[in-house]
Amino acid sequence: MKIKILQPLFFLFFLSSILSAQIQYVSFGGIIGGGEISGNHSPVTSLNTNIFIDVIPWFSDGMFSFRTGFQYAQKIEKFLPENRTNRYYPFIKSYWTKGVLKHLLSETFYVEGGVGLTILNDRVFSDKNIWNTGVSFNALAAIDLRKPNSDGISLGLGVDYGITFTGTNTDYYSIYAQIQYYP
Repeated sequence: MKIKILQPLFFLFFLSSILSAQIQYVSFGGIIGGGEISGNHSPVTSLNTNIFIDVIPWFSDGMFSFRTGFQYAQKIEKFLPENRTNRYYPFIKSYWTKGVLKHLLSETFYVEGGVGLTILNDRVFSDKNIWNTGVSFNALAAIDLRKPNSDGISLGLGVDYGITFTGTNTDYYSIYAQIQYYP
């Protein structure tokens, strides 16, 4: 069980170490939000979480980055108190990579949008374990709490949508809060 928890962290660490020669800047972040997961079934209200690494390549002026991460979304009732005997709570997990474009509105406020590829594991039904491929999109409005060229964090609110084209045609959306750390 511990190995399954460490898989996403190992994947992100491995990817960041391979790309270090071409990276101008790296940041890390996390997302938590609510939304729905659906596919060949009726929509299920879910709690969505994400961890990610954001890398600005050497050729960018900081307004374009590559972002890769791991998402986990599970039926929200899993986190509410109730009798859990013989209950199955649907979930999905995915690995994704996006190109993200940032647009500054002022020194502290910005918006960003991203589009990319996703590999999604559909576990909505207890007897199914299907991997699907597809695309995901996101948009975010944020405030950068850092002083220019210094360490710190940014906070934002956004929306994420993903859809797969193979297997069970699973899709999800999430309205989320994001924190991003710039070392």
